[in-house]
Amino acid sequence: MGGRVHAPTKKPEERIKGFDEDVSGYSMQRAVAEASRCLRCYDAPCVKSCPAEVDIPTFIKRIETQDLRGAISTIRKSNPLPGICARVCPTEELCEKSCCNEKLIEAINIGSLQRFAADFEKESKMKPKRSTITWKKVAIVGSGPAGLAAAANLIEMGHEVVVFEGESVPGGLLNYGIPPYRLPQDTVAAEIDYLKESGLKVLVNKRVENVDALFKEGFDAVFLGTGATESVSLGIPGEELEGVYLGLDLLKEVKKGKKPFPMGKTVAVIGGGNVATDAARCSIRLGAQKVYIIYRRSLEEMPAYRSEIEAANEEGVKLMFLTAPTRILGNKSGRVVGLECKRQELGEQDESGRRKPIPIPNSEFKLDVDLIVEAIGQRIDEKFVRNNSHIKVNRGLIVIDEKTRMTSKKGVFAGGDAVNGGTTVVQSIAEGKLAAERIDKYLRGD
Repeated sequence: MGGRVHAPTKKPEERIKGFDEDVSGYSMQRAVAEASRCLRCYDAPCVKSCPAEVDIPTFIKRIETQDLRGAISTIRKSNPLPGICARVCPTEELCEKSCCNEKLIEAINIGSLQRFAADFEKESKMKPKRSTITWKKVAIVGSGPAGLAAAANLIEMGHEVVVFEGESVPGGLLNYGIPPYRLPQDTVAAEIDYLKESGLKVLVNKRVENVDALFKEGFDAVFLGTGATESVSLGIPGEELEGVYLGLDLLKEVKKGKKPFPMGKTVAVIGGGNVATDAARCSIRLGAQKVYIIYRRSLEEMPAYRSEIEAANEEGVKLMFLTAPTRILGNKSGRVVGLECKRQELGEQDESGRRKPIPIPNSEFKLDVDLIVEAIGQRIDEKFVRNNSHIKVNRGLIVIDEKTRMTSKKGVFAGGDAVNGGTTVVQSIAEGKLAAERIDKYLRGD
């Protein structure tokens, strides 16, 4: 066997806890002690590093004085999904990385403090002020983080908002794309219920086939937060074999509490993003004896959150870098038995800004595996693209004007994974907020 393998630093049994969320949270005493370490920086760098621009020093100060209602109210001014972001946001790569305390002793645990405030709101059943003013009518297609953020901000601006969700439960990626040990479904439901209390209308099992129909129904503007719900395939021989699955399909079934397929003894997950690390960690929990993550670049270029890479590593997932699959191998009955790979080296930067992997001649090797999960990227639903040919799409993603956030169709805006291909939840929230500002200006004729 070839390829570079990154070995685990901890025994897998020290990490694996199943699919239930780690419920250990801060006590009031511990939260106050942690909050008291904040330096209250002038022009705080942590705020600049937060895509949602949450006023972090103020909400931490309120926790220090045990004003939890004030803390969560401060967070909600910028982020309509505080409990969700507190659990899945890569704070160690954003706000905490910029924390001035990080250079002195240790960064403030901003994520845990936000979770403490959000959990207080949930447990105390705080209710928002309901918006009663309605001016224009906006349709939101998709109830993921971008759509919900756009909806929440448009409601505050005085518009009537209706969210159309094709699935039976709202939440989009938040419900089907993130494992329950990272984000429980009841947390998502609680956040959406809060937004409903403020005036949000959500219609489930309502798949929008063509946006033109929404204008005919009387909507003045449309926001597309459809997400990138279709996985991109590898395009190599052998993908038709039994035992080849898509990463999003695995995560969807896991979130429903199902075992998606007979788990093989050895699983190879191909890809370097968060879907790949989630699929690998889920495979461990589903009973796989050995799990590989195969990535064609190095650790430095791997786009998954560092905390998730470390967690996968500590749970026993074997990380193989500078390795690219070239062919899936099967037996006479059409079942996966292996994966042919080729070692890579990094060349010059490509259009993504990362160094391009270049195959090394005569470096092929075979990996014995029973099951393969493809997690190399996502794109928007092809049927939606066909039904809305007047909306420009490039490489499976919706094209927008960066300044106006509008698509090639007048009055139709877009953001989140459907535009950027998949980044962080908080980035999708930031794009939803920005789109709401642009939609409001558009509706006002500005």
